[in-house]
Parts: sequence; C-alpha cells; structure tokens
Amino acid sequence: MTIQETSQLVFKIAALHPQFKITPDVTIPAWAEIFSGVAFEDAMQALIQFGKISNHPFPPSSSELYGLVKEIKKQRAINQKFLDQQKRLRIEHQCEDSGMTLEQLKQFNRSLMIKAGLA
Repeated sequence: MTIQETSQLVFKIAALHPQFKITPDVTIPAWAEIFSGVAFEDAMQALIQFGKISNHPFPPSSSELYGLVKEIKKQRAINQKFLDQQKRLRIEHQCEDSGMTLEQLKQFNRSLMIKAGLA
C-alpha cells in the first residue's frame, strides 16, 4: 500500500473507533511499513471483516488486521484453486462428450475464435 492508501486506512479506523488516536507523522509510516506489499482493497476488506466479526469495542491492531489480510488471501487462493478445478473438469467433460483429445479441443476452440474474429 502507498502512504496515501495507508492514510485512508488509518483514518477509516479512526472514524470507526474514535478512541484510536493518530499521530500522522508516526502512525501512518509505521502502518505503511507493516502493510507494504498489501493491496489496499485487501486491507479495507479486512477492516470491514474485523468490524463485522470483532467481539471487542477496540480498534484492530496492525497485527490483527494483517492476519485478516492473510486469511483473505488464503481464502482467495482456495477459491481460485476450486475454480481452476471446475474449469479442468468442464474441459475434461467436453473432451469426453466430443470424443476429442485435449489438444484437438484446443485447436477446435482456436479455429472458432479465429472465425469469430476474436483471435
């Protein structure tokens, strides 16, 4: 995340939790260091998730929020793996149904794309 994105995240936390005190020249760079390499959307999603599941009235610590970001990424990877498996199964069924090998099916799909002007 950029400094600007980290600033947005920190001020959003302060808006949700008024007891969260910010010293901009200290708080924002500290959080930016922890969240470097994290997508802003993932951090905001983690903050929203924290607000929905938290059992205490306190703002999230950077480690709590970072942990939720890791869980979000893990779940996204699991979901993607599931989608990839579903795609593979659909392709296998297409091969079985058509009597084509995977390579033949790929070539057939490529020729359809060319005819449709999409390749």
